[in-house]
Amino acid sequence: MAQDETIKIKRTPVETKKWKSAGINAGGTTGFGITYKVRSNREAIQFTALPIVTADFSVVSLGAKYEHYIKPIDKYTEMYYYVGNHTLPFSDDLFNSSTNNDMVLNFGVGLGINYELEKLVHFNFAVGYGLYDVINGLSGAYTGEIGVLLNIVHP
Repeated sequence: MAQDETIKIKRTPVETKKWKSAGINAGGTTGFGITYKVRSNREAIQFTALPIVTADFSVVSLGAKYEHYIKPIDKYTEMYYYVGNHTLPFSDDLFNSSTNNDMVLNFGVGLGINYELEKLVHFNFAVGYGLYDVINGLSGAYTGEIGVLLNIVHP
């Protein structure tokens, strides 16, 4: 090859794929209830909510989770890390009688696995560490998260 020739590398842009899914989720630092997730190639945002209203009290579980996918394990399984937030506003002192604050706020981080079954259903399992009741009396403990979601839109 002559010195004045250059090698040209053709770069193909990575196509951004978007998934949308809905299902149920339960986690101390990501909320429990009905969940909705939007995911691109390597990142996802998930929102979870469940209102509970009785004659004596009302509470709403509100959760949000950010996932960053680290490594595919095989064709159907991927590992991710997450950061989550779970807020529990309630109407009386049933859940926290020692304070005047009507809210519990939890934060967590951890590692998870997403397993996809036939591009229709996927399961999330995660473990991590959570900071619980940050506003009223901070405590820390291990946390676990689990979710089952149906794909609404899949690339």
